[in-house]
Amino acid sequence: KGALGLMQLMPGTARDYGVENIFDAVQNIEAGVKYIKDLQKSFPGRTDLVLAAYNAGPKAVARYEGVPPYPETKTYVARVKRYMREMSSARRTPIYQIIDENGRRIVTNDPRLAYR
Repeated sequence: KGALGLMQLMPGTARDYGVENIFDAVQNIEAGVKYIKDLQKSFPGRTDLVLAAYNAGPKAVARYEGVPPYPETKTYVARVKRYMREMSSARRTPIYQIIDENGRRIVTNDPRLAYR
């Protein structure tokens, strides 16, 4: 309810992470990744709680001392964990990150771009 952009950030969370334009894909993704990293620090080793906090907010996870009983959150956690299991058993493709001549970050799975 109210989440925006690729990483579905709440406007307050986006502001907390310095996002100026929530619809700018780079800003939105970078903020979402930083937010997940912070949630991992808050709930170390508990992927279920990280996912629940990302979906319902860390206050809800703290209030319920676990995954909140919200149907949407329970479904979200189950789906992402299932996807993570499926991806971990799939053939892995290396991902390369490069900075181009203009200082832009490029993420690709094409090794030809990574070593040009």
